[in-house]
Amino acid sequence: MTGCWCMAWSKLDFDNFRLFVTCRVVNTDYTSNPGSQHMGIGIWGARRTDFVPAACLEITPQNCWLWDYISNTGPNNNQTCLQTNGGGTSNWNNWETTEILANLKNGTVKTAVDGVAMTNFKVAKLSNWQKGPVGLQDHGSNPVEYKDIRIEVNPMDTNLTSVIK
Repeated sequence: MTGCWCMAWSKLDFDNFRLFVTCRVVNTDYTSNPGSQHMGIGIWGARRTDFVPAACLEITPQNCWLWDYISNTGPNNNQTCLQTNGGGTSNWNNWETTEILANLKNGTVKTAVDGVAMTNFKVAKLSNWQKGPVGLQDHGSNPVEYKDIRIEVNPMDTNLTSVIK
């Protein structure tokens, strides 16, 4: 995927799900603009017909970031960041596998990267969010790559299954 701040949307809408995705940023140069060259995964937002981010919750699991595209702010006051760097590596050029466990009914999002728990988040205003597509984002000018995408709908296990204990 290449394009500044574009999203590729799933065909189906999701509310309670477990997502596994392997992703990386290609040729990231952190010296010129640290933090802006990253991938993101949008959930619980409106479906758009173009490729720009909708009013969704965007997750950047490699560094424990969340972004609220409704208020256009980071919802950090309700976020527990379990790690401050990448689960498997701090080099986003490497392939990393992310697990996202999202439950709209409870307003919770948990993430893990390469077997390391990263985020435990609860939304402050549940009414802002809705069942919607999953969006894969390229946030910046460098291409991002996604592969091995799997979604489990209404998972029975409420724990991150990829976390290595």
